Amino acid sequence: MESPTGTPALSAGPRLSRSLGLWDLVIIGIIMVQPTAPMPAFGVFYEESRGHVIITILIAMIAMLFTAVSYGLMARIYPSAGSAHSYVAQEIHPFLGFATGWSMVLDYVLNPLICVIWCARASIDLFHAVPYALWVLF
Repeated sequence: MESPTGTPALSAGPRLSRSLGLWDLVIIGIIMVQPTAPMPAFGVFYEESRGHVIITILIAMIAMLFTAVSYGLMARIYPSAGSAHSYVAQEIHPFLGFATGWSMVLDYVLNPLICVIWCARASIDLFHAVPYALWVLF
């Protein structure tokens, strides 16, 4: 669409670039979740579910499917770039969106650190000769 002056008209606001396909998102999801993320909770799941860990994980998967569908619907309503912080800011309050964004950054920083600490502690149980500090650095 062109403006009356003959130059291309700009869109009303920023839009998402739909460049990722389904398999791109699946691979990114697998990498971001990190294979070690469920390990610390596995024992708790096993105890609390009395051995029915798979059913517990399937129930969690259903909850995550609802989350994925809601994100898809929110992306249609608010096509500006963003994530939960953008949706919370536009639906509830900008300050809560700001807090949501910073809590997501904290999660992205702390989750890998927790996984490194857990893997280092688990590695010490397997290989007693290697000091903890070397496992963390590794």
